[in-house]
Amino acid sequence: MSKTTALAVVEPDGSQVPVRIEAEAPPLVTAPSQAEIDTLRTIAVATAESRMFTNVANLDIATAQIFTKILMGRELGIPALASVKAINIVKGNVELSAQMMRALARRSGYDYEITEQTAESCSLTWYKGTAPTGRKVGVSSFTLAEARKAGLVRPDSGYDKWLADMLFARASSRGVRWFCPEATAGMATYVPGEAPEPQWEDETPQIEAAKSPAAPVEALTDTDFSPDERVVVTMYLVETGKVKGNAKGRASRGQVLGWLSREWAGRSKDELLRDIEQWREQRTAAPDEQQTAEEPQETETPQPAAAPKNSLFED
Repeated sequence: MSKTTALAVVEPDGSQVPVRIEAEAPPLVTAPSQAEIDTLRTIAVATAESRMFTNVANLDIATAQIFTKILMGRELGIPALASVKAINIVKGNVELSAQMMRALARRSGYDYEITEQTAESCSLTWYKGTAPTGRKVGVSSFTLAEARKAGLVRPDSGYDKWLADMLFARASSRGVRWFCPEATAGMATYVPGEAPEPQWEDETPQIEAAKSPAAPVEALTDTDFSPDERVVVTMYLVETGKVKGNAKGRASRGQVLGWLSREWAGRSKDELLRDIEQWREQRTAAPDEQQTAEEPQETETPQPAAAPKNSLFED
């Protein structure tokens, strides 16, 4: 979409000559309507359920992440599935593929020319308009020496396998940030692994680790536990009120599996058993902490209810 600006040039005799200048106007991005939000969310749910673009075990988290990528892509005029593939948001920094950055730059009226491509460096000359006839706006480069200084050159890394591509990608992203900021709506964008510093606080990695474990697993079932472990898990869930037990302190198999699927999806059995062990230690230590030094009371240490020999799961 072009925008016309009307100007007037004043001649030496004092007369004014009208001049019209055509320039590209940036696309106007408005807030999505509720109908559009519903459509984009439907796409996000379907994409998350396909498991083709994410390895996050928790479906709700995977859907939210994909939906955010789609919204970010919408701000930049990128189609939904292309956004899912090309965009990553890591600790508040936006990462785009180098190909997408160059495409956005050209769509915004910029162009580039590879002016140097060696085993040591890559340089791009950027133009407003078509290269090389457009107006030159600057040069961006990235060198192997810079990559080594940043600790990027490692055995079996991208720089070890595809050095020319990696130098080209870094020179591209640097050029888009330096000379074509409107191509990315003024956001500082980086190729994967390039972002300088996280924008969030230190607790962010802990939150991510809790929601997205390094080795995600599917929801646990009763077959993942031994008979004794089933007893321990069910007793823990009933006594902490996480599931409602019957008069005998038992819970149905459906109740336990429902809790595991709902509250423990994507987390490991070992983690659950560790939590239970900590809870049992705290429960055992509680009576000692409540006694006073002035008048010690001899009370019988409460014993946990004896676990039945069979599982507490009831069909």
